[in-house]
Amino acid sequence: MNVSRILVILACLLPTVVAARQFKAGKFRLKADLTGYKSQPSLVSVTIFKPGGGFIFDSTEIINRKFVYEREMDQPAVMVLAIKLKSAAGNGRGQGGVFDYLPVFAIPSENTVKLSDSLLTTSIINGPSGNLTVTYNRLTRFLDSCNQIGYQILNAERRAGEVSEDRSRFVNDSVGFIADNYYRQFVEQHPTSPVATHALLQYANRPVWTPRKNLQPDSVDRLLKLLPADFKELPAIKALSENLIVARKTMKGNPVMDFTLPDTAGNLVSLSQFKGKYVLLDFWASWCVPCRKENPLIVKLYNKYKDKGFTVVSVSMDKAEARKAWLEAIQKDGLGDWTQLCDVKGFAGEAAMMYYIKSIPTNFLIDPDGKFISRNLYGESLSKALDKIFASGNEQRAAQRRTNPALDSMLNEKNETALHSRLSNLLSSNNEIDANLALQYYARKNDVSNWEKAKEVVLQRFPMGSQARTDAVNKLYNETDAAAKEQLYKDYEAKFKAAPGSMVAFDVAAAYAGVKTKVNKEKVIEYYNIMSGQGQVDNLKLVVIQNLLLNGETQLAAKLTKETLDQLRAIVTSAAATSQAAEPGRPVADPRMDYNAFRLMYAKVLGKQGNHREALSYAREAYAANKRSNDAQTVYITALIANNELGEAFPLLEKQYRRGSIAQELKKRFRDAYLAVKGSDKGYNDLMVSIGKELTDSATMRIARLKGNLSDAPAFTLKNTEGKVVSLASLKGKIVVLDFWATWCGPCKKSFPAMQLAVNKYKEDKSVVFLFIDTWERMENPLPEVRKFIKENRYTFNVLMDLKNPSTQKCDVIESYKVSGIPTKFIIDKNGKIAFRMTGFEGGDDASVAEITAMIESVRA
Repeated sequence: MNVSRILVILACLLPTVVAARQFKAGKFRLKADLTGYKSQPSLVSVTIFKPGGGFIFDSTEIINRKFVYEREMDQPAVMVLAIKLKSAAGNGRGQGGVFDYLPVFAIPSENTVKLSDSLLTTSIINGPSGNLTVTYNRLTRFLDSCNQIGYQILNAERRAGEVSEDRSRFVNDSVGFIADNYYRQFVEQHPTSPVATHALLQYANRPVWTPRKNLQPDSVDRLLKLLPADFKELPAIKALSENLIVARKTMKGNPVMDFTLPDTAGNLVSLSQFKGKYVLLDFWASWCVPCRKENPLIVKLYNKYKDKGFTVVSVSMDKAEARKAWLEAIQKDGLGDWTQLCDVKGFAGEAAMMYYIKSIPTNFLIDPDGKFISRNLYGESLSKALDKIFASGNEQRAAQRRTNPALDSMLNEKNETALHSRLSNLLSSNNEIDANLALQYYARKNDVSNWEKAKEVVLQRFPMGSQARTDAVNKLYNETDAAAKEQLYKDYEAKFKAAPGSMVAFDVAAAYAGVKTKVNKEKVIEYYNIMSGQGQVDNLKLVVIQNLLLNGETQLAAKLTKETLDQLRAIVTSAAATSQAAEPGRPVADPRMDYNAFRLMYAKVLGKQGNHREALSYAREAYAANKRSNDAQTVYITALIANNELGEAFPLLEKQYRRGSIAQELKKRFRDAYLAVKGSDKGYNDLMVSIGKELTDSATMRIARLKGNLSDAPAFTLKNTEGKVVSLASLKGKIVVLDFWATWCGPCKKSFPAMQLAVNKYKEDKSVVFLFIDTWERMENPLPEVRKFIKENRYTFNVLMDLKNPSTQKCDVIESYKVSGIPTKFIIDKNGKIAFRMTGFEGGDDASVAEITAMIESVRA
């Protein structure tokens, strides 16, 4: 298939008609007449796509089948109006009452629209915004055609087995080139149209450092100069002008811009500390699928060149509500060996703003002198670039350089007087980065006493600095009382004159939703909506809803889930979402993933409310969208069983059973489903024997990769939650299963039902001992919280407390086992040797128990 020819044909179809209009701030007003609807419309949900990125959600009421929507505007924006019905059945054009959509390219003006052909989507808007909407719709339809052609080409070649990574990149770049060219031509030909501001922002916010020459900052600046003076004063366009200055600074040969961000432990780390090494500065996020796909290669290259003067500094675009997801992604992808930084502000963070990060993955290769070498190297291109560097002898020069000369020189300083003077000068500096260097020195020396004193100095001298903000947020995170968390939130706002971020609002909402006695619904809604106002929809909002479900607050859980689901549906179904989020070659967060997660949660909530028929409708859609998700399968199977559709449920149940991922509550219905399909229990026992053997064989194969090096297990002596002393030495001659965990660790807690099954399985076997070592807790005194968690969940674990050493502020036992992420489990043989090591939790309960069993029996043999 001739890709170039198809794309050239598409390029010839560029629309040439556009309405021209100058821009003045004012009120946008739309009067709508919906008398043509057969069903009764009740509400208009409005999604406003902020120029340059992000969303604003709004709504207005429908009275007597008419509505008026008004909004003050200081710049043009795309809006999508979703018309809702009182009836949740709809007419097939969406679920839950969403009936019809109307995209509008809005500017301050008076506009009207009257329903035609029973569909608002096909109706014409009368007024200035209507003319611009026609132009905008032509723009998006053309780009949609480009995207579809690209997808069709790749899908056809995949089916024929002809597509490769290079071929896929070529097609995506080709389609992207057409889109870039289209945006450029549109601005050149129609610079006085407000739609040109949208086109320019789309053009510029594609990564300006891609290999395409037309996307260099000078090209964007040339288009910017074509705009009328009043357009250049629009907030988004002014921000673009400022960002171009930053973009030029990141060109090859220019010195890097230093920044300081907290790492996973909250310690401040500066980019300048890595001067003397080749550095891959990698901007990514836990939710970014292309980033996660690139991670295995980065791990491979890091291990290949880490001893030759190469390192990686990863900066996450995760927002505060996704902090846990960020830490879990680091663990799951094996990224814990290099520096991971995140200020939980997403694309509004210090480094992201400094480096003009508008999409991810984005990376920069930096030389030992702290200058840019290249940008956006992925796959084979990144491998070749590093191979070239380290094949030329540069690695020898790099290895001779120090990671941070200033810090290293202090660490090697023999003159105590000179060292004391340097540390004193750093702490008295007017630059917080200098003061933080003193903190880093004490941290490297494990000098906790002086580190704490230095920290107090930093906080006193820079009360509004990054360390002060980090401390304030960490204090809130560590607080367990919901009301106290809220007060700390307000204290932060009062002190720093800014909201602490959506993660902190999330933390407060989740705390209020999780109160066991009585849920403060108003507070949950207040802080949940603060998150929603950020325009970032994150799956961790589901934790708030899950907490509500655990407390039996199904009505509020349904309300929050449905509201967010409707907002996401408007984004997913709108033309604006398609053109902004689905451009080939531009990896961005896919709102469809969040949409499906909330659709799945809504099915769960409806099931809890006993509305099983509607729950099945949502569960079926969620499962169809992501059949590989075990959670989607489980919710769908549960809904099928609740509706007595056992015949359809059985093959899915059997598949989960064979994988070992079946939920314990569904096991009880497996036999019922078998009887419904087979008509009798003949062959049922043989099937269960077959499934058991399959699980055992699969586990035996998997544990081969988990074998330890049979080194001596580090000795330890700890107290359990009841105050009893337990030592590893006293257990010699027994098989010991160690499980390192923490109360804040989601994967740890997710693995516990399986671990309880394993404990139950071996409870009569005195030669096998399970020890659950609580570690890395952030609370001053974690013992009460640990006891509470174990008791509430009715676990029969022997929990040991690996508390922080007062001198080093580290947990000694987990340090001795060199664990970089939790949960991590060790199987120690009868001779005290480490036989197996496994990190993380991926499978279902049965699969995990089978793995633990296979490891124990392998050691026993």
